[in-house]
Amino acid sequence: MKLKNLFILTSVLLIGVSCKSNSTSSLVSSKDSSSSLENKINLSMMVPTGTPLFGISTYLSENENVNVEVVNGSDPLLSGFTSASKDVIIAPVNLGANMYSKNSKYVLFETFVWGNLFVASRNPISSFKDLENKKIAIFGTNQTPDIIMKTLAKVNNVSYEKELTDSVESSTALFKQGVVDYFVGAEPSLSKLKLSDSSLYTLDLQTEWQKITSKASYPQAGIFVNKDKASLLESELLKMKESIKNLEKDVSYTVSCALKQETLSKVGEEALTASLPNCHFGIEENQKEAIEFYFNKLIELDLGNTMGGKLPSEDFYLSL
Repeated sequence: MKLKNLFILTSVLLIGVSCKSNSTSSLVSSKDSSSSLENKINLSMMVPTGTPLFGISTYLSENENVNVEVVNGSDPLLSGFTSASKDVIIAPVNLGANMYSKNSKYVLFETFVWGNLFVASRNPISSFKDLENKKIAIFGTNQTPDIIMKTLAKVNNVSYEKELTDSVESSTALFKQGVVDYFVGAEPSLSKLKLSDSSLYTLDLQTEWQKITSKASYPQAGIFVNKDKASLLESELLKMKESIKNLEKDVSYTVSCALKQETLSKVGEEALTASLPNCHFGIEENQKEAIEFYFNKLIELDLGNTMGGKLPSEDFYLSL
């Protein structure tokens, strides 16, 4: 009888120990999970709609930890640089350099749009000289579209009347309304317009740039990072870079990711697919050399004020 009672008591104790062990294991697992969530990096980003958003949309689709603000025009970007409220800002390279010269906290990680501008009209255009005395809607005062047009006009000795707007959408609208017969457009909105207007002629400004510089492209849009947070964001930035490298490897997947963005969904699948090769997305290992060539050209043409007046220091370039 005593042996029987002893056996029962031992069994109860063993069961108690087992339960306690399982309970402790559960608590540790829960704590580890909570810790993992606490350590997850949440990234805030500002991105202009259009080509920059298209180029970054695969990364956005694959990473739910990003709080993205999609903007239109340069004013929100200027506010973003000034307030330093975002971890990452996608912006024109010259704008980022100009803000850096004014003590901005943002440094350049990668340039990923290398020329994506076209003059469009229902009138035939075979060269930049065909724009003599024409009225042209141009978006972005002292930003890349305006700078490229000024540069080409100066070298080609061409005069034109410009109608400045705040965005490519505004310039396109003026063209549709008949206010102007020519406008500077960009992908992917230009491909969308072509689908509905078969009479459209375009002049590739990248080709015109190459004629005067022997360079096939120019640095248009880049990824700027708040330098105070750069080390914490390294893994996210490298994922971003890798996604850009793969944009044209699977076009249908890239377009499906882009369609998740409200402004790009309005462009439509067909136009996004057609526009992808003309967006000139890419990562250049020698971006510093290309940027300095571009900036030196602006300085030579008295346009240095659009990028800070002098070449940015080495600290402007973020190396991971």
